Amino acid sequence: MIKTSVVSQSRTRSSASAARPAFNACPSNALTVETDLATGELAWEFNLGRCIFCGRCEEVCPTAAIKLSQEYELAVWKKEDFLQQSRFVLCSCRVCNRPFAVQKEIDYAIALLKHNGDSRAENHRESFETCPECKRQKCLVPSDRIELTRHMKEAI
Repeated sequence: MIKTSVVSQSRTRSSASAARPAFNACPSNALTVETDLATGELAWEFNLGRCIFCGRCEEVCPTAAIKLSQEYELAVWKKEDFLQQSRFVLCSCRVCNRPFAVQKEIDYAIALLKHNGDSRAENHRESFETCPECKRQKCLVPSDRIELTRHMKEAI
């Protein structure tokens, strides 16, 4: 039986795609995340055997997927039962086709826009599914089109 101070696996699975700060903040490396380019997935793992129940993950989790409680009971027959795992499909950039984000994060951002009344939320999908590097390249202006002297004031 696993009954810990960390929220259940199903709640964590639904929100962990945006919770990288919690993975980075864990001092005992109980939370780990890897990008598997071969399968095009992001894999995360929560190891209760390593967890020191410091609460740092709850403090920094942006989606409130991790909640601590006063209940604590941990008994398992096999070490493998300490592990909770999930995988998320990566979104590939529409321009360069390199994976750069979890598709679920993008869908979540669009759902938030819809929830807040943005009737054109789906129109943002193309921009959301383009990596930052390609967005930067698209917005660059060739140097021959920049007039450097237009901001300079005439000398008196």
